[in-house]
Amino acid sequence: MNQETLEGIPNTDVTTQAISVVRDNLPEWFRENLWLVIQTCIDHEDWSKRLVEVQRTNLLFTNDIVHDIMGLLNKDEHFLPRI
Repeated sequence: MNQETLEGIPNTDVTTQAISVVRDNLPEWFRENLWLVIQTCIDHEDWSKRLVEVQRTNLLFTNDIVHDIMGLLNKDEHFLPRI
């Protein structure tokens, strides 16, 4: 992802890496949901950190990424992320 895409958005190295993980693993879904991905990664830095760590162990499942992003966006107090 170009730095221009994230210009003006308060992000960290972890959130930038997490956004890249989603982009690399789900390119079409990422394009369709770009701002949802960015919002989730920035608003939930602890989840972003876990996503980056799981990706490094090669135990990442793309359906878990989508499940977590959509669930975290809903802000349901009973939601349990898979990552």
